[in-house]
Amino acid sequence: MGFLYETEKYLYNWGFSFALLPIYYIPQPYRIQGEKAQKPRYLHTSYERNLLHLNKFGICVFPAQPITWSYRINTFKAAQVSYYGKLKQFGDKGASNNYQINYGRAEELAVDSQYRTYIIAPASIKIPQCIRLVKWAGKVKVELIGIPE
Repeated sequence: MGFLYETEKYLYNWGFSFALLPIYYIPQPYRIQGEKAQKPRYLHTSYERNLLHLNKFGICVFPAQPITWSYRINTFKAAQVSYYGKLKQFGDKGASNNYQINYGRAEELAVDSQYRTYIIAPASIKIPQCIRLVKWAGKVKVELIGIPE
């Protein structure tokens, strides 16, 4: 029924960098207006929200390695609006199936999935114990284990 959107088991370092590090390290303006709005450019110096700021502080955040993970499938129905899709009845021109095209399923990472990442940073940086990640801003518990020099 509908479209299937699949999530991979990988979590990239860009999201971790913004979630783990305070605003002091990466400027995060509340609202960006104009042509730069809604265009992520994490490695472009003309954009305020870029990861190149971390180089000044000697910080490197690595992608997360999945340790244990599982998926759950959620079914959703998008609003019936003209820019997203319209209802096609079975037998209509362009209707290949007997379902509405604004229904779909999303395969997402399930609760209790565990990941490991590494951060190279000065010892003075404070990392929060909980962060919010991904599209639904799910709460993530952060456990820190220091690696001796």
